[in-house]
Parts: sequence; C-alpha cells; structure tokens
Amino acid sequence: MDSVMFVRERAGGRDLVIAILPEGTPAWALDLDRRLQWWYPGGSTPEVRRAIAEHWGDLPHLPVVAVSPAYGPHPAVELGRRAEAAADAQRTEPADAITRARVRWGRASTPTRIGLVGGVLAFGIITVSTMLGGPGPAPDPLPVGSDGRTVTVPQAAGASCTVRGELAHETNGRLLVCVPADRSTPWTLSWRETG
Repeated sequence: MDSVMFVRERAGGRDLVIAILPEGTPAWALDLDRRLQWWYPGGSTPEVRRAIAEHWGDLPHLPVVAVSPAYGPHPAVELGRRAEAAADAQRTEPADAITRARVRWGRASTPTRIGLVGGVLAFGIITVSTMLGGPGPAPDPLPVGSDGRTVTVPQAAGASCTVRGELAHETNGRLLVCVPADRSTPWTLSWRETG
C-alpha cells in the first residue's frame, strides 16, 4: 500500500489530490472543493482503492506541493471539466411546467429578465387601458358667456357637468356651480346650487 503516493496540488483554480503509482503515472484524482473524483486509465486497481480508503481522512490535510497557473494545461483539470460537463448534460428538465419555467428564469441573464418584466408590464398596461375604454372623446363644451365662466344655456341641479367651477342658471333662475358630487369621487362633477 505504501507504493501509492498522494500529492496535493492547486491547478486551474482547483484543489486536487492525485494518487500516483510507483512508476510515476497518475491513477486517481480528487477535487477537494467539489468532491469530484475520477480515475486515470489503468488506475482503478485493488491496491489503489485500498490506499485511498486508508488515507481518505488525511487527504484534505496534505500539504500543497505544487501550484500550477490557472491557464496552464493540467490533465486533472481537464478531466474534472469533462466530468462536470457530462453531469450537466445528464440532468433532465423537470417534468412540470412551473418548475421548468423557474429553472429557465434562473438561467436567464439580468438584461433578459429586465426586458421580459418590462414587456409584461407594458402589455398589462395596454390591456387594462383597452378594457377600460381608455380616455373617451372630450364632451362638447357648453356655450359660455362673455365672462368666460357662466354657461348661457339653462341647466338642472344634479345633472352632470364637465368643467369645475363653471356657473349656470337653473330654469327657475337659481345659480348653479359645477363641483364634485363628493370627496370620494372628485372627478365626477355635477351642477349644485350655490348658497
């Protein structure tokens, strides 16, 4: 069992432990951060497996003996990258539509999310505006006298009006003013008696 040597190395941003055979060839590697392990060709032997089992608890405490730059090629880094890519490819989309939508939303970039939310809001505003009829045509203004405030056509108390503060006369001569019916609906105007 002493024929298998374990070496800890930082390579390509990964913290690796590599099992090396007496002839100097790697047999097995472990990514300590990701807990991902893989075998090199011909490395999966009973002797190597026993050595790994025996030293498993000590592997995270081994001293780092080498640091390779992130851009340098390293077989263990490449094997780890391939193993992660294979694991990602094996993941299947969730069965129900809501979970699939959540997964896709999580994968979307921030500009894409902002664009989608903005589009949905614009669509909602246009839809609600259309359903409510939007702003209608302006009512025909009533004829106003030379003072610019008094409607010259007789009006009836309680009838609706359109310009706040306009004055009019009822058929019996009483003075009316165009005001909101109550505070809860200030946009609904009607003719009210003054005084």
